[in-house]
Parts: sequence; structure tokens; C-alpha cells
Amino acid sequence: MQAYEFSTKIGPGGKLVIPATHTNALPGGESVRVIILVTGSDTSVSHEIQTPDLFAQMVAEIQSTPQNPAHRQPASGLLAEHLANVPYEFDPLFDESLWNQKWDRVEEEMEAIEIADELAEMRIQDR
Repeated sequence: MQAYEFSTKIGPGGKLVIPATHTNALPGGESVRVIILVTGSDTSVSHEIQTPDLFAQMVAEIQSTPQNPAHRQPASGLLAEHLANVPYEFDPLFDESLWNQKWDRVEEEMEAIEIADELAEMRIQDR
């Protein structure tokens, strides 16, 4: 199971806007479970969670949901054997140093975005 967490808004016609980065990562026809947390003043939802510890209740609810046997894949040998005998060739043109430099820039950009978001939230709360 994969989990994605993001903030969004309800778009025109009541449609939930899901960022393309998430929709592109999901294979077509895949089943999903949607949990909507309403942060505004209108909390009229079909399944309202009443306890003060919202996150703990959501986790308990998800944990109590039976697993889908179709999502299980039985073991097919020892992990060490699979790792030692990968079924593909490594890309000889892959430059780890260059990749690390690019990844460092991505992390710096993400951190700058997070800081800018936090500052914007603080300005909104100070109003």
C-alpha cells in the first residue's frame, strides 16, 4: 500500500483537485481509499470523526480494515539471493556524482519551499 498526503481544494462542480504528481504515480484502474480531512469551517461530511485524537482514530480504522489478499505477494526466495542476482544490468552511463549533485539541489529547493510555506502560514496566523 502506498499513501500520499497533500493539501488541496474542492474545485469547480465539487470535484476534488488531486495534484498531477500523485495522479501520474497511480496506475490506471487502481483502487484507492480516500480520507478527507476538512480544515475549514464547513465540516459536513458523510463520516464525521468525533474523537479529539483524529489521527489515532484514523490509524486504528485503517489498521482494522481487512487486508486484500490480492495485494499480497508470497516470498519467492531469500532476499540476499535476489539482491545479489538482480535481473537487470546497471546503467554504465549512470553518473552517481552528478545524480547526487542534482538531488542535493532538489532537496535545497524543497527546503526553501517548506520554509516559505511556514513563513506564509505564520503571517496568516498573525493577522
